[in-house]
Amino acid sequence: NNNNNNNTVLLFKNLNITNGNIVTTLNVNDIILDSFSISNEWKNVLSANISSRGASGFTSDLKHYVINICVNVLYTNNNNEIQDANILIIVDLDLKYLLSWFRFENEEKCVGQLSATNDERLIVPLSDGMTVMALSV
Repeated sequence: NNNNNNNTVLLFKNLNITNGNIVTTLNVNDIILDSFSISNEWKNVLSANISSRGASGFTSDLKHYVINICVNVLYTNNNNEIQDANILIIVDLDLKYLLSWFRFENEEKCVGQLSATNDERLIVPLSDGMTVMALSV
């Protein structure tokens, strides 16, 4: 979706599968900015788009539904410099915040299909086509 400022907004929509009605909509840009604005001095999220196929699940106490997905984010820092990042985000859909995240460095990008294992790890394929990471969540 695009808004009037030509920023790309990533939305998660919760649909009622019986009638197709939208139950809730989460603005992922806002959720990312809420987490990174204080700790990493981000001023604005200009755009966010999906770079991988995600995996869904629950928190370890089985109380909250989560989505695990990788996103490319274009943001401005406090010096108004435009930066980019590829980040694995785990979004708590019930409480509407980033439960956890991992930022990829050195030109690595998360692509492909994420997979969850029984020992609470995410299997993450990287863009070089040869490397797979196992991240504990």
